[in-house]
Amino acid sequence: MKSILLAIFLLAVIFSNCSVWASKVITYPVPDDSGEHCPFDISISGTKVPIEQIGVNNPVYYARFQFSNPVRASLKAKKTGIVDGYLKPVKYRKNVLIENGILSFDIEEPGVRMVRTWVNGEAQPMVFIVAERIETNPPKQTEPGFIDIQKRGVKPGAAVQTAAIQKILDECSSFPGGGVVFFPPGVYRTGTLRIGPNTTLYLSAGTVIKASNNPKDFPSTNSWEESDGEGVRHSFSRLIYMHKADNSKICGYGVIEGNGHVLRNVHDRRVQILDIEQSKNVVVENVVLRNSASWTCHILFCDNVEIKNVKIFGDWDVGNTDGIDPDSSRNVKIIDYFGYCGDDAIAIKCTNNSGLLQSCENITVKNALVVTRKTAFKLGTESRADIKHVLFENCEAIESSRGIGLWMRDGGTFEDVVFKDVELDLYEIKNEGWSGEPYRVVVEERHGLGKIRNVVFERVKASAPFRSVFIGHEKSFIEDLKFVDCEWVIKPREDKMVLSPANVFDRARNISFLGTTRVKWQNRPADLFNGFLGLSRVENFSIGNVENIWPKEAVP
Repeated sequence: MKSILLAIFLLAVIFSNCSVWASKVITYPVPDDSGEHCPFDISISGTKVPIEQIGVNNPVYYARFQFSNPVRASLKAKKTGIVDGYLKPVKYRKNVLIENGILSFDIEEPGVRMVRTWVNGEAQPMVFIVAERIETNPPKQTEPGFIDIQKRGVKPGAAVQTAAIQKILDECSSFPGGGVVFFPPGVYRTGTLRIGPNTTLYLSAGTVIKASNNPKDFPSTNSWEESDGEGVRHSFSRLIYMHKADNSKICGYGVIEGNGHVLRNVHDRRVQILDIEQSKNVVVENVVLRNSASWTCHILFCDNVEIKNVKIFGDWDVGNTDGIDPDSSRNVKIIDYFGYCGDDAIAIKCTNNSGLLQSCENITVKNALVVTRKTAFKLGTESRADIKHVLFENCEAIESSRGIGLWMRDGGTFEDVVFKDVELDLYEIKNEGWSGEPYRVVVEERHGLGKIRNVVFERVKASAPFRSVFIGHEKSFIEDLKFVDCEWVIKPREDKMVLSPANVFDRARNISFLGTTRVKWQNRPADLFNGFLGLSRVENFSIGNVENIWPKEAVP
């Protein structure tokens, strides 16, 4: 019996060590040559993976694949060997090795890894490795209401086929039980497409729905002008328009391409990729949204919307490219989201866009990973109605400009907001105001005087080189903020600016630091910071146990 148990144990050890090589790897066909300029070749357990490009002037790259068991990823520079590099998030650093000019690491679970490398002392473009589980339940052609668009005459190519695709979408939504519009692999160029109720838009791997180059293909609603940056008249043009699209879904492992560089930077036209408006019971799952010309995903005046395992890649040279913006919507869930965004990664708003205004309630964001040149997790700035019952949980920002923002400007109330198990890895980003700021919680008066109250920050860890501000209004103090077991890692800053406490509280009441507050200084506070806390016009402030950790060389 002992010999049998020993044999079973040895076999288990052997198979566990060989599981990296036994994994099934599925790559996605790339129907264009956007990744040909990537300076790397990428392979997953020996299988070469196609690469796709984001942006034009300052490109980054990503590679996607599906896998069944643990795999090993390898990046090899095309011209010369990699001499240095690292991987983020830190939790994904599994057996990272640079050997013979190749950077490699293990991948054991789904998720997005950011890879930074240097060759001959020069920083190389950022690369994202997108690992996904193998699809288990794609739609079947035998399902009622299934329409393959190629069998209806819509073929990939350079021609713009808006009318032909729209005809199929309209037919699908007219079916009694709804239907599926199926896109086989290929690039399909189009203008605005409207999705009605009971419609599933399925994009197979290798599909790209791409916005045309002509701004006239994206008419504005009611010909309204797009004239301001406050959300009210920000954009009325979109590539995919889910209007009153109850019980509809966008899914599959394809790509929706916004062509933002052309539409915005050449033609100055703000075209959102996905506008979900006045809809109930909507799901968007697994797709990639990339290169938007404006906000990427706008959820306006909706109820019960789920955004699951969606990846957003934005061009940082295109302005106003927010990731996901729930706006006057209720019961929104954003789960397993990745965003590389030129503007706010998630911004919960009440804009009064199109005259649609109500309180924004019950918004849940879980397992989000973002990289942004603006704010990672934000409420506002557009705040013309209340935003309440909001949860950010198990979320992380890496190499981003700003962390958490509550920007009250327009007369509403932010309340019952929780940030739980959030990590902020922040840096100075050139020409970005307040770059490296962990928290900005402010009440200002733009279109009315609002309130901020009942906000909890629980186990938030912020590593940052700039101060945080919590500033109320003389007629509207910030109220009832709790920091529970939070941590600050205070990094040195190149731009010294003015001396300031690491956290500035002004016109606030009922502020509590509970549990253990950890403060880790990476330099003398005189580098930028004048202590950890600065209090002015603060009522009822309390702080419990504090661990104040200094490096030896910085002890006065």
